[in-house]
Amino acid sequence: MTMYYSNRAREQDPHALPDVEVFYAKAGELRLEECGANAPGWYWWHCFPGCLPDSEPMGPYDTESDALADARDDGGALTDEDLAELDLAETVNKEFKL
Repeated sequence: MTMYYSNRAREQDPHALPDVEVFYAKAGELRLEECGANAPGWYWWHCFPGCLPDSEPMGPYDTESDALADARDDGGALTDEDLAELDLAETVNKEFKL
């Protein structure tokens, strides 16, 4: 399982952690019939290192790159509103000159 940043701008922040995990699951391995996650393929979910997932698995995708692209496109990146709720918007915008 590989960890990624949903928002690539956060990769340079020494205090930020990756927040998306991309992984391959075999058919039936996830055992989550209610969310349709039974097919083999690449999946992603929101998750911080060393923690339980914060979302259901999303997928399956044909490649790891496809899963990661969806994670970054599917609201994975923090918006200014999200950062404001976390009281980080001004800090991040200043740090990354956004």
